[in-house]
Amino acid sequence: MRLSDVQVYVIPAGWRNWLFLKISILGEQDGWAEFTDSNGSERTLLTCIDELKKDIVGVEFRDTSHMVSFLRRKYRQSLPGIIWKGISAIENATLDAVAKINSVSIQSLFPDWGQFTSSRFPAYWSHCPTTRIRSANHVEKEPVKTLDDLRLLSTEIASLGFLAIKTNLVSLNSEPRVFMPGFSKTLKELDQCLPLNYEIDLKNVIEALLFSAPKVEVIVDFNFNVTAEEFCQIQKSLIGMPIRWLEIDFDNPMLCNRVLDEAQLPVCTGENTLGYWSYEKIIEDPRVSIVSIDVLWNGFSESLLIAEAAIQAGKKIAVHNYYGALASAMAATFFSLIPESSRELLEFDFDDVPWRDSLVERSIGFSEGHLTHDSGPGWGAEILEFELRDRANLIQ
Repeated sequence: MRLSDVQVYVIPAGWRNWLFLKISILGEQDGWAEFTDSNGSERTLLTCIDELKKDIVGVEFRDTSHMVSFLRRKYRQSLPGIIWKGISAIENATLDAVAKINSVSIQSLFPDWGQFTSSRFPAYWSHCPTTRIRSANHVEKEPVKTLDDLRLLSTEIASLGFLAIKTNLVSLNSEPRVFMPGFSKTLKELDQCLPLNYEIDLKNVIEALLFSAPKVEVIVDFNFNVTAEEFCQIQKSLIGMPIRWLEIDFDNPMLCNRVLDEAQLPVCTGENTLGYWSYEKIIEDPRVSIVSIDVLWNGFSESLLIAEAAIQAGKKIAVHNYYGALASAMAATFFSLIPESSRELLEFDFDDVPWRDSLVERSIGFSEGHLTHDSGPGWGAEILEFELRDRANLIQ
């Protein structure tokens, strides 16, 4: 296997960019992967790809795993940071090309996980109502400004058949707000925190979202945005409500232990974690119910390794998926190899730029709260490169 070229497309997509990687295997086939990183350092990630391509273009490799092992060893002292995401993007795109050369699906390259024909996955509506609070103009929807707007949105939730929705820490108390103090954009935001008695605001939001959709469950995504005290206060206000799980990220061992000790509802974590060894503690922790894996950032083979260990530990598997149409096909491809008894709901951003699916042929389908993805060569969703060229602001 010899790669002859590596290209990047940067696609402006409303409030963030989508990143697409194209690799070419000499004289045979192109492969694609999405590797968007909307809350990280996009410029650094692009520089990383530019550096990695110098190590692989024109070099002979036995197979994809041989190439990935070489890159991880060469950059060992920089792992598992952003360079891990770059290596994962190259792996994912190369797998797509190899599968297409052999006219098989990605799943067929991993026979130990069983065979895939087609699948239909129950999904949850992610960033509901977050996107309509902060980016309604980009998705061409009416903005959510009041609790009455949420009650109107609840009729749409019910009609679409979602089993669950996921909200961030939003408030409509005095003005529409999305609180993310754990993601400081400027130095002035470093000391931000949640408002006093915020749990009341959040409970009002959830009650309004369920107004016409009482059978729908709710996922609350804390990200890195709460202290242990705030987690406990919010959790207490949610007891008795139809909560599917609480999702939270940890970068502080003391916070992790305090939250998990106090958890009375199922906890999901891992969406920002990179590499098997970084997952080991949460996989082994009986207080964690659901392990979330980002296939774009971890790479397909590493994601399966993480999933296998989590399943053996009795965990459910969730997929971190808040990107474009190709990423959803990649997430569904991964999810199709997870035993049904170990799957949680598949994350899906129902609200997005209206042209999202125009970038791929045979895009993932949605109906009655489910995503459908039929097996085809590679990811089963072919990139329409002329569409990418029309929308790209940078080709590398």
